[in-house]
Amino acid sequence: MTDIAAFTILMNFDGYWIIGSSIADAVIAEPGRYSHSIIKAPTKLAACRIALALGMERRALELHLEGVGVTHSALTEIRRAELIPVIRTSGRQTNLSAHFLGHL
Repeated sequence: MTDIAAFTILMNFDGYWIIGSSIADAVIAEPGRYSHSIIKAPTKLAACRIALALGMERRALELHLEGVGVTHSALTEIRRAELIPVIRTSGRQTNLSAHFLGHL
């Protein structure tokens, strides 16, 4: 059992990226390097659900989500799963679309 499952959700032109919070700085700095090796979801709700599933798989007690925030539905689902949600919107650049558009 893990006490905390921590993920960062980033928005990009191809949807939302779900990454381990421990590598968030590296992904934000060089998204092209990671774009083919991370979990992607078409919507914010889907991204939150994937993070929830990963947290449950790890048998975490708390689910920490940072980045673009969560939907009300996702927050309800996290609580129903009996995980403690810790949600932080980030002051960091969490929309990676601008990065890629600048490199086309």
